[in-house]
Amino acid sequence: SAPHIPIDVKELDCDFLVFSGHKLGGPTGIGVLYIKKETAHAVEPFITGGSMIREVTKNESTWNTMPWKLEAGTPHIAGAIGLAAAVRFVKDIGLDNIKNHEEKLLKLLVDGLRNNSLQLPLEARGREENSSIRSSDDSNEVFIFGPEESEKRSSCVSFTVKGVHPHDIAQVLDEDTIAVRAGHHCAMPLHTYLNISATARASVWVYNTEEDIAKFLQSLERAVKKFI
Repeated sequence: SAPHIPIDVKELDCDFLVFSGHKLGGPTGIGVLYIKKETAHAVEPFITGGSMIREVTKNESTWNTMPWKLEAGTPHIAGAIGLAAAVRFVKDIGLDNIKNHEEKLLKLLVDGLRNNSLQLPLEARGREENSSIRSSDDSNEVFIFGPEESEKRSSCVSFTVKGVHPHDIAQVLDEDTIAVRAGHHCAMPLHTYLNISATARASVWVYNTEEDIAKFLQSLERAVKKFI
């Protein structure tokens, strides 16, 4: 959520909040962990190293104060500088502007998938799919997971196309220089519960345009025609 919508930890009254640097447009290998002050005393280190200790003897050690007691070893200095630049970048654009931009693109994306914009071959209709999930419209060969209203989504749209494996979809899209993710998306138990082998997932952010959505839908149609 950090790169997409405003977050107020006081309003949420959360004990912990985490986000990764690379999903904010920063470098990999760095992230942020927020811990409520009242909760910090209960958090103990599980990785040890330099700078996190206050005193060390042969038999025991005592920890430094927060946040240093959780920051073992040499810090990822270059990553921290890159993350700070990414935070400034997002703040300069404004999270409200990002949210409005994403909602506009998500509506185009979801509508393009939902409104049968894909001209699928007739022989694909009626083909059995290894899934207990069906669209509310039997003629729609594209199933969208999650709410269809763009304002109820973040930046991602997970979907399947009847008769085409998500990995095949991703491969063809990659040939058209379009990057999507295909697989379980770190949510294998959910896919097992839904009785589906995998899904494809498209996402948008500040660097995407309406032309990107149109190109994605055209490339997806090409992928479907290639495998059906």
